[in-house]
Amino acid sequence: MAHLVTVFAREVAAKLRGDGSREDALTTPVETLLRGMGRRQGISLVAYGQIPIPSLRVRPDFAIGISNRIIGHIELKAPGKGVDPTRWPPKDHDRRQWE
Repeated sequence: MAHLVTVFAREVAAKLRGDGSREDALTTPVETLLRGMGRRQGISLVAYGQIPIPSLRVRPDFAIGISNRIIGHIELKAPGKGVDPTRWPPKDHDRRQWE
């Protein structure tokens, strides 16, 4: 597991040195980390990008699938953004996603 986390940290650090979106810098490293964690458990995990949930009017960064079934979702936030919804203004996009 330590190796997976080390690789993740290196990938994120390299991407954050670029000029792209800070949140997007997490996408590939997180997907790689998730797949590696799945392999360690003998699970074939698939991270599907940007799958909408129409009933909630949201589109999380990942839908996580195992055995062709969605088992959960992951929403990434840019490093430093924080994930405390009480700090987001009521009409903020992140707040609406949270709710």
